[in-house]
Amino acid sequence: STFFNTFDNTYLLNLERKIKTLLLASKTKRVILDETNDAFRRLTCIVCKENKISVDFLPHGLIHEDIQFPYTDNEFINKYIPKIISWNAESSNYLISRKLMTCSINFPLKISTPIKQSKKDILIMLCNGDRLELNSFEELIINLMPLHRNLRLMIDYKTHHHGYERFQNACRQQLDHIKDEFSHTISTISSEISASSIMKNYKLIIFTEWTTGIFEAAILNIPFVLFIKD
Repeated sequence: STFFNTFDNTYLLNLERKIKTLLLASKTKRVILDETNDAFRRLTCIVCKENKISVDFLPHGLIHEDIQFPYTDNEFINKYIPKIISWNAESSNYLISRKLMTCSINFPLKISTPIKQSKKDILIMLCNGDRLELNSFEELIINLMPLHRNLRLMIDYKTHHHGYERFQNACRQQLDHIKDEFSHTISTISSEISASSIMKNYKLIIFTEWTTGIFEAAILNIPFVLFIKD
């Protein structure tokens, strides 16, 4: 496989030992992971289970439960899906109907201090791309470009905050390529700026992924639409 062409057979064993050493040395009692079911999180779940350390899944933002947990059987659940922390009772009840362990929590809603600017038409909240759709960042901009060209609306784009400088540089390069290819100006908002602080400066918000920003827009009484394939 591609993996073993790059790493030797002891790589995963060494990674498992390092996770175990870290958790035991720090006397960790509980590990909270986001719900992305990738190899690293599965390995962490296995290490925790073998060492009797509790594991919770915390969904990242708002989720569509049917899409997030579509293929589950008892063996898979018992091995890889521990208790899920849901954001509300309705979500929790749905997951219980899928025979998943879950509990609901409440959290304080943080709305940032407004940054007042002149009103624009649309703020587009871009997703950063993922493992299944690596080109979604560029595709979304290109697909939504007619709003600029045909309707001549005043539009800004904003991505989620991302701590990796290489990723931020890649996004900037992608934007430059799109500008050159389509001879089109793209106005962007720094990812460091809180979305809830600027939402009221727009007539409409377009979300391109499931995010707690949807909840913030609803609380702020700002019209929004979801531009999502799912």
